[in-house]
Amino acid sequence: MTHLFQDDAQETFGLALGHRVRVEYGTSKRLLASVRKEQGGTCSHVELHAVFRHAPAEIVQALTCWLVTGTLSDGLRAWADDELRKFVRSRTRVACRTEGEHNLSDVADRVLKLHFRKQFSDAPAMTWGQRSRPGWKTIRLGSYDSAGHLVRVHPALDQPSVPVRFVEFVVFHELLHALIEPEGGVAHPPAFRIREREHPDYRWATTWLSGHVRGLIESGWKVAPSVHGLASQCTLFPQ
Repeated sequence: MTHLFQDDAQETFGLALGHRVRVEYGTSKRLLASVRKEQGGTCSHVELHAVFRHAPAEIVQALTCWLVTGTLSDGLRAWADDELRKFVRSRTRVACRTEGEHNLSDVADRVLKLHFRKQFSDAPAMTWGQRSRPGWKTIRLGSYDSAGHLVRVHPALDQPSVPVRFVEFVVFHELLHALIEPEGGVAHPPAFRIREREHPDYRWATTWLSGHVRGLIESGWKVAPSVHGLASQCTLFPQ
């Protein structure tokens, strides 16, 4: 691992560009690297994300090549994207709550073992989310936060009348989001839908939901919820 300190970076880039270079590091979630000329073209101002401070030698070389030629290698892009995700996750501090009627940690362990064997080197964290505002007519039973690498499950599912089998399916659905990225703004692309329908409980889960979603919506408002099994036309997973 190379330690690309500011003075080292300025010297390395200056030799490659043939003129003076001023390097600054930052922690923006959106800016990985930028370069602009200053002082009539006699100096370059290079802004780098802090993740480059500990870049391996081959990445420093690829970064230098980009500064000189403007060519961004696939290796540099992949490394930078991965390191930025790790950086954002390290800065995203969420107090995770997993205990309850259904323990989300145990649920996630079972789902990962059964359906995602060795597909996650770093599985998302789990937590129960926030209750809905009273009067809301819809409910989002789960979500995946890619920035925080976190799955949130609606606390309306944390009650004895909700089968753990259904909670497991919701967790499976959200873990799929961590594995299969949206395509063209579509949250559930064909690859996602195919994988989801391969789950052995897919039909059972959608059928169970169709008879209980209204009760889940109402119980999501309450401190001590209970599901009454009222029918609804709502669905768990938007098309």
